[in-house]
Amino acid sequence: MITEQEEFIFQGEKPNQGKPISLIILTTKLESKENSYAPTVKKMMAKSSTMNFKCVVVDTSQGEIEKTESGSFYIRNKGSKNKYEIEPKNSIILARRSSINSTAAVKFFEKLESLGFVSVNSLKSVLLCEDKLDTVQKLQEKKISTPKTSLISSEEDIESSVSRIGGKYPVVVKLLSGTKGIGVFQADSQESLVSTLQTIWKLSPDTELIVQEKIQADHDLRIHVLGTKNERAGTNYTVIAAMKRIKIEKDFRTNVSLGGRAEAVEISPEIEHLAIEAAKATGCSWCGVDIIIENDTGLPYVLEVNASPGTDGIEKATGLDVTSIVLDFILNKKNWNYPRKVAGFREIFDVKGVGKFIGKLDTGNGAMACSLHADYSIEEEGFINWTLGGKSFSNRIVDYSHAEVGDQTEKRPVILMDVEFNGMIYKKIKFSLVDRTYKSTPMLINRTFMEEAGLIVDSSKTFLLSQEPMNYSPLKAKGDSTAGIDLF
Repeated sequence: MITEQEEFIFQGEKPNQGKPISLIILTTKLESKENSYAPTVKKMMAKSSTMNFKCVVVDTSQGEIEKTESGSFYIRNKGSKNKYEIEPKNSIILARRSSINSTAAVKFFEKLESLGFVSVNSLKSVLLCEDKLDTVQKLQEKKISTPKTSLISSEEDIESSVSRIGGKYPVVVKLLSGTKGIGVFQADSQESLVSTLQTIWKLSPDTELIVQEKIQADHDLRIHVLGTKNERAGTNYTVIAAMKRIKIEKDFRTNVSLGGRAEAVEISPEIEHLAIEAAKATGCSWCGVDIIIENDTGLPYVLEVNASPGTDGIEKATGLDVTSIVLDFILNKKNWNYPRKVAGFREIFDVKGVGKFIGKLDTGNGAMACSLHADYSIEEEGFINWTLGGKSFSNRIVDYSHAEVGDQTEKRPVILMDVEFNGMIYKKIKFSLVDRTYKSTPMLINRTFMEEAGLIVDSSKTFLLSQEPMNYSPLKAKGDSTAGIDLF
């Protein structure tokens, strides 16, 4: 685990080199202090001059953006005379959790992403982490251990929901959306649970909650994770700080904001791996992962993932300048996760050293490798030698896939090739070489590539991100081994 800020592996832009990056913080002012922002936001604002970036704070519920004649944008709060010029290629969005507290706020965030602005954590990730049930389901989908969880939306659900998580009291009950321990309570019996929920539904009839098994522990862990998965930096995640939060006296919660005590802690490789996997599962580039370790068994469970962690408590507990570490990471363009792009279900892909191919983007293809047409191929001493259009190629075999073809399973060698698409180069993409003569395209793209490239497929359209070739017909291509291929 990182113990010194200088050891942090990501290095941001150096001062006075090029145009400063604009950090656009989406938030709202604290209700209790009309003209004040949360400590983390204020720290980032204060560091903008020394770290050479422009900090623009926008209230999403009041945000406005308009395009300039030069192609950049002006952003401001409604009614404000101050407007700031920003451009997608040199700006990054950091959304605090209060920035999605209304439909208007969500729509503003959504609009920024649609205009091409990069977000530290995407709107999708922020919304996922905001909903505790969605978070648990995503973590469970990725085989990450969480407390048993069930939804309660009415009084009729109570008994069956508690039964689904083991039927034992006490249980922990949480509002689907909540922060800093607010909206979380413990019920020691069915009677107390029913009476409390009746009160909540009397005040707010549409409130939905989750009930979780109670994990017996004296503390939990808050672990800050930074990471990225993109074509520039690959996949690179690390834990930058961790603290142990001791539960509040006469309370089961550990939140520092409620009076819990925190201290620095060295975490095991197992816990570090668990925190990183939770961050990956939610798609967050910066998050706080809460993990609890059961007293009796020593088993760890992920309680939740916070897409908008504060830095104040963890800096006091660890002595690390977490704010600067985070800024150093998010101001480095190499770590930016660019917004998803809508592609047609057929596009042109440039396989480096081979040629350009029309590829079908198959959203139902969960195979480990994409498929590429070859006229002939043969394995020899760890390599596969293959031909295409009279040209010969040779690639090292890195793995084997097992494709189901009818009622048979074919073992196919897998190779790595670099692919250029929509102006970006994707390194070491897995391909299987197959005979696609009687298919409509010489290439089949799998979900893994689509995820890495950030593609959303419009199944009703073709060639949205590439130029449609002349004289190509998907029907006539079947049976023609050269159709849709332009070799170098």
